[in-house]
Amino acid sequence: MIVRINEDVEDLKEILTLTCERVMRDKHLRKSFERTLQTLTESLIDLLRHVVAGLNLGVAMYYRDYVDYAEKAGVISRDTAKETRNIIPIRHALVYGYRSINEEAWKALEKLRIIAEKLTGEATAYLKERLTEK
Repeated sequence: MIVRINEDVEDLKEILTLTCERVMRDKHLRKSFERTLQTLTESLIDLLRHVVAGLNLGVAMYYRDYVDYAEKAGVISRDTAKETRNIIPIRHALVYGYRSINEEAWKALEKLRIIAEKLTGEATAYLKERLTEK
């Protein structure tokens, strides 16, 4: 799962070398951008879902619940939790076709890359610490 997250982060870095206008004009680039944004967000939530379930931290109904449980247990920081909650609506908008790529999604791109690195780092450190305690 972390390998998939890292792959999506690398794809986002490539996309960020282009301009928003170029990506919007090119159907294939736009679809690549939208799909990568979606899969990266889903992979981050999936990582939290596995941690929450594996540590029996709670039963989630919504994506934000996984973030809440992970934050409450100290798996991720308050800052990372807040930033992760902020990207969930963008993923929903893309999946349910509320809008396609726009300036808001483009601005979220760089933040998402940073969030992915922070979330995976914090979750990995937390799990390593838990394993050494036992």
